[in-house]
Amino acid sequence: MTNPLRQSSYQINHGFSLLELMVTLSIIAILAGLSTVGFKSQLDSSRTRQVSDSLRAAIAQTRSESITRGGAVRFCGSSNGIACTTSFDDGWIIYHDVDNDNLLSGADTVLTWHAQDHGGLTIASTNTLGVAVADLGFNYRGYPSTALSMAVSSGNSNHTVQLFANGRVDLQ
Repeated sequence: MTNPLRQSSYQINHGFSLLELMVTLSIIAILAGLSTVGFKSQLDSSRTRQVSDSLRAAIAQTRSESITRGGAVRFCGSSNGIACTTSFDDGWIIYHDVDNDNLLSGADTVLTWHAQDHGGLTIASTNTLGVAVADLGFNYRGYPSTALSMAVSSGNSNHTVQLFANGRVDLQ
């Protein structure tokens, strides 16, 4: 009688053949490539949503501080937290315009600086006429100096922060 645990030499499995290994690796590479494309669009959407939420919160904070301080609080783009720039792509600051000259100067107080840490994002800020806006202020009643739209985009993902003339902020 033969031992059932003992296999003959033609039944011994020595592993995968080279062809089987190459087919398996090809399938894995295709699936990884497809998932990367989907993951990038999801990542872009998440980034634009996060930045849009931060912009909306900053505008709301600027409005609140302006009402509390009796006006003269402004919001502008800033890459370093100490000077205003013409773009919100690298970050933004909220400052109390103590001397009421609508410019950030040595007499003014920076209340908040938000450094933009997501590369590849663009933020286009325009008023209702389509003119670029780099600085925004509110009066003592919470009304903005201009209504504006801030389009945040990365790849195929876009979100818009809308500031209306009555001071209401909406995210679209």
